[in-house]
Amino acid sequence: MPSYSYEKQVKIVIATIALHNYIRRYAQQDRDFDENANYSSEEINEEMEVNTHEKDGPGRREMEILRNSIAQSLMSVST
Repeated sequence: MPSYSYEKQVKIVIATIALHNYIRRYAQQDRDFDENANYSSEEINEEMEVNTHEKDGPGRREMEILRNSIAQSLMSVST
């Protein structure tokens, strides 16, 4: 497994988010996105802005676990 510099990791995350947003906007018939009819990326973005400064909030550990789980699943798919 190759290791990437922090800067490259940031670019990968940004590219993934951009791709997600593009698909969300322009692929309205995508079954994966249609599974949750109430999904709204705007709501999530608003929540992220509100919680930007909460570094040690009550959900910090849960988010760390979620991030690690997502990273692990991405790494297992690429190998």
